[in-house]
Amino acid sequence: MGYCHSALKLVLFMLFPALCLAAWVPPDQSAWKPADSFLPKPSPIVSTYFTQGEQITTDWQTGWVFANPYGKGIWRSKDTCKTWQQVWKQVADSLAASNSSGAVFIPSFYSTQEGYIGYFPDSWPTPVIGDPGYSLDRGETWHSFTSIMRNWNFGVLDIASKGKLALGQIHEESGGVYKTVDGGVHWTKLHDNSGNPGSTSLGIFSPKIFIESNEAQQLIRSEDSGKTWNPIVSAPSGPAYGPLQFFNNKPYWLVATGVYTTADSGKQWTRVGSQFPEKCWAGPFFGKDEGRMVCVTASKFIESSDTGKTWYTLAPLPAGFNTAFKFFCFSYDHVYDILYADCMICGATSGAYKLPLCRWPAQPVTPVISKNSGPMIEKMPVSISMRSENITLSNRTSREVPVYFYAARGNLIKKVDVSGGGAILIDMMHDFAPGLYVLQFRLNTGVYRESVVMSR
Repeated sequence: MGYCHSALKLVLFMLFPALCLAAWVPPDQSAWKPADSFLPKPSPIVSTYFTQGEQITTDWQTGWVFANPYGKGIWRSKDTCKTWQQVWKQVADSLAASNSSGAVFIPSFYSTQEGYIGYFPDSWPTPVIGDPGYSLDRGETWHSFTSIMRNWNFGVLDIASKGKLALGQIHEESGGVYKTVDGGVHWTKLHDNSGNPGSTSLGIFSPKIFIESNEAQQLIRSEDSGKTWNPIVSAPSGPAYGPLQFFNNKPYWLVATGVYTTADSGKQWTRVGSQFPEKCWAGPFFGKDEGRMVCVTASKFIESSDTGKTWYTLAPLPAGFNTAFKFFCFSYDHVYDILYADCMICGATSGAYKLPLCRWPAQPVTPVISKNSGPMIEKMPVSISMRSENITLSNRTSREVPVYFYAARGNLIKKVDVSGGGAILIDMMHDFAPGLYVLQFRLNTGVYRESVVMSR
């Protein structure tokens, strides 16, 4: 038997013995409920589009949900899809001959930590002026791209320039990667596609430094605003998906095998934590900080609570979802702890789905001792020591302190009271199944957490 402990550390769960208290148990596929019934239907003419496919993204700060139901405008819900308002009526809404196809490729509709929303849809059969665009204020106002071509697979906004600089990739009109420096008024072609769709991801570090994952699964980089591109020798192997993300001003890049970051604008890359248990397609979606990350594989949502060191299954994808993922959209709302999934071409299960999870019972918690191990643990008012199958909790204060054991996502497993100046011995082998458990206790100085990982 072996134990380890560090701030919010996870292990991939093993099969739990029937008599043991279980840690996090993923919900089954029946927990997913169609969100289509909540989405707006502005007219009988377009009502069928709402069950064929939406794009959904959530705002990190507020938990607001944004939906693009098969191209019929942008809609916002402030109450987890109970009520909706249209915050952007696209030009395509009033054109009988044109539609915008919505859920195409990964980051064509996405949000950032700062509340920016980027929208790069497919538009057919002709270019639609004023359809794609972006918002800098959580959907209150929108800026339309003009002089735009049709069938954009995806794009990325530059946060520092407040959306004036953007990159987009298309597969029509000979395809290629395009750049705008005036908020989409004009676009300059940087290069052709090497195939169709040619590239799978784009990123902006600065007005001069861009990155791209091309069809050959190479990560290439430009230092001259996209005029020339060179392969990055140290880049992670495999295709990348989604836009380069910045969370707390740190860059994150999703590759099929893991989440990566860089400290030198893309010259050198370091994997954040461990390799994914299986190929990933979407993410990372962040929780309250970088410690909690959610990604999407070909079969499930996975989560890490230790900045990617270990991953476990959060929930399966809805039944019938197309694992090829040519047309899909995913999101995670950490404010209300809800997963969203959409597939445009999934037979009877096409459309948007939502799955409420559970919230931590003691939020908000500040300060939280959760990012350090080793010497930091010794400074905690209640110290934690582990030996063999036992954990000893020692109370260094003069009053009794209740200590709570939570499973990975917040359900209470056990409560013990540690007397002032005393200690208590916990038999982990007897009381706990293999998995992650979070010890939490509250003092006047704040809420403290430390994790315990039990493995056999």
